[in-house]
Amino acid sequence: MHRSYADNIHGVEAILSRLKCFDLILTKDENQFIQDLIEFLSMFESTTTILSASKSYPTISLCLLLRMEIESLSRVDGTESLVIQEMKSLLSENFNNRFPLMPLYICAFLLDPS
Repeated sequence: MHRSYADNIHGVEAILSRLKCFDLILTKDENQFIQDLIEFLSMFESTTTILSASKSYPTISLCLLLRMEIESLSRVDGTESLVIQEMKSLLSENFNNRFPLMPLYICAFLLDPS
């Protein structure tokens, strides 16, 4: 939905102007936040696709790889906006509790025949 909005910002603004709904038109800062959010969330797209099993069925052998991917995506590097930094901090804050590194994941990764 956000991508659809971002691709059609000018059209949405034109329609809202014609309808005299000026209070619904987002500011430049709000539009920038939407762009940052789209960029941040799109980094998780491949992981989400794998976990949702729409292309293939996830197996226990992928847990370690997916965990490492999510962990690296949630690191704050200082180049992103403050809101995205806060989201990354919140994501990584309880990461080990929500997705613990278990010996089973390591064994499954090492024994994966692929």
